[in-house]
Amino acid sequence: MSETIDDTSALDARSGGAAVPGAVVLWSLTRPVCVPFACTGGALEIGRDELRDAGLDDPRVSRSHLRLARTAAGWRCVDRGSRNGTWVDGARCEGAVERGPAVIVRVGHTLLMTVDDVRPFAAPAVLERDDRVAGPALRAVLARLEAFAKGGAHVLLQGPSGAGKELAAQAFHRASEGARGPMVSVNCATIPRELAERLLFGARRGAFTGATDASGLVQQADGGTLFLDEVAELDLPVQAKLLRVLETGAVLPLGATQPVAVRFRLCSATLRDLRDAVRAGRFREDLYYRLGRPAVRVPPLVERREELGYHVARTLRALGPDAPPCTAGFVEACLLRPWPGNVRELCMEVRAAALEAMAKRQELEASALDPSAGQALSASAEPVDETDSDDESVSAPAPARDAVWEALVQTRGNVAQAAHALGLSRARLRRLIERWALDVGSLRGA
Repeated sequence: MSETIDDTSALDARSGGAAVPGAVVLWSLTRPVCVPFACTGGALEIGRDELRDAGLDDPRVSRSHLRLARTAAGWRCVDRGSRNGTWVDGARCEGAVERGPAVIVRVGHTLLMTVDDVRPFAAPAVLERDDRVAGPALRAVLARLEAFAKGGAHVLLQGPSGAGKELAAQAFHRASEGARGPMVSVNCATIPRELAERLLFGARRGAFTGATDASGLVQQADGGTLFLDEVAELDLPVQAKLLRVLETGAVLPLGATQPVAVRFRLCSATLRDLRDAVRAGRFREDLYYRLGRPAVRVPPLVERREELGYHVARTLRALGPDAPPCTAGFVEACLLRPWPGNVRELCMEVRAAALEAMAKRQELEASALDPSAGQALSASAEPVDETDSDDESVSAPAPARDAVWEALVQTRGNVAQAAHALGLSRARLRRLIERWALDVGSLRGA
């Protein structure tokens, strides 16, 4: 027995109350959707009738297809003798399997994701606009930014590359009282070190050989928002001058004797932990206290999987009417990868796969996705010692995914102990964890 949830449940989620576990349909037939199903009595049944009642008619789903039950460690998935089978995290489900807290399930041409709380996914859970796709997690971030902007605060954005920090900065700008003013975006990592001070703060004629009167990017943001992406890359002398601007509300261009008043909202962003940079002497402590709070984390795509199908569909639409039809298998393959490059990487790889499929006049199947797409570029940043090495050419076949997950559950996410139990090196187990996008972090401290 299962039930979809409506807007009333979403309001309940915002006002507190117990979480409601369940599953969210992310893709059905050829299009992205976001349809939540709540567990009743700790279990959820999915079949043709349940999907049809939610407006999803998948002919390859059996009348009694799948049962999902919440367990202490995650989810128990049971195929109920379906005609076309059930796939759990990319592997065919034979009878019953147990998984962790986040599970991707394929039934027919429909994809589902288990969640701890379905209430945030009530319609309209995923909003699609010209410049962005925003699911519940990203919408919560944007709501916080809007509140900070209206309160007159500077803000620091933290998050990985490609997650959407610039889109978040644009939302911050639109909500601020300076929304009618300019938004000036600067990638600090691309500014040549010897030019940073002039480009940011401007210069006056005669300040150096060939200098002419020129306003800096800080002055150009007057009345609006200055977005400093990768702010941790600024040199210490430039940081000192930026601090002075924030403290006095005025900028002193190179070669000038009188400061120029400026009024702007600062939104900065970084991949790094600025506190670590302060401890290492690479970032000024006094500047950190001016721009390090409030800090807003932009979550990576792997924490916003409900958006992924929409990004796939948008990328294909951009290719025009000749774009290949997209199968649920392709989207499933995308959902099962960690995407360290986030939305930017996903869209690039989907486009590449689609162009290849177009050239071959084929549908967009899972096999079209490059094996390295969405995977970490290197195995692990941790040092590798003699006990961490292994020879792939002579190693035994990889254990089943279920066995790996069970070992990780038993060891509460301890990779070294799980590797020992499985008879693998730590390096090889890490590669399997990356390949299957296993959420080891959720097991630690459980």
